[in-house]
Amino acid sequence: MLVIILVISLIMSKPGKYEFGKIVRQLLFVVSGIFLGALSTFLGIGGGPINVALLIYVFSFSSKKAVLYSIVCIFFSQLMKLLVNLPFINGLGLSISIVVTIMIAAILGGYTGATITNKISDRQVLIFYKLVVIFVIGLNIFNGMKLIMWLT
Repeated sequence: MLVIILVISLIMSKPGKYEFGKIVRQLLFVVSGIFLGALSTFLGIGGGPINVALLIYVFSFSSKKAVLYSIVCIFFSQLMKLLVNLPFINGLGLSISIVVTIMIAAILGGYTGATITNKISDRQVLIFYKLVVIFVIGLNIFNGMKLIMWLT
């Protein structure tokens, strides 16, 4: 399922030619936010490739603008997931040292990514996005094949 969604995201990563009125556009933002937030937290993938593709294709955002809005969508959907699961956090057996390490690494990675994005063009961001999506598709196919071989 994820591979299919990622292939569709890859195909949809070029701007559509849609014109919407102000009210329809706002409604589409709300529906898109609910759909992307639910999908990304349900799948546990953050939803970046799906968010970016939808924002570029439906709303004709530039790749840099789509990435920024995608991050906002992911941040709030994952924050909500964290808040909903907070009462059950003790039962999950999380290691605080690993959580702190992941937080530090995520902050450093976010800073590095933002710095690089500000120095390259929209076209280069889009090329990098497509390469990453292709890599993730390949990784999912590889893991799927490995699972099939393990089950047989």
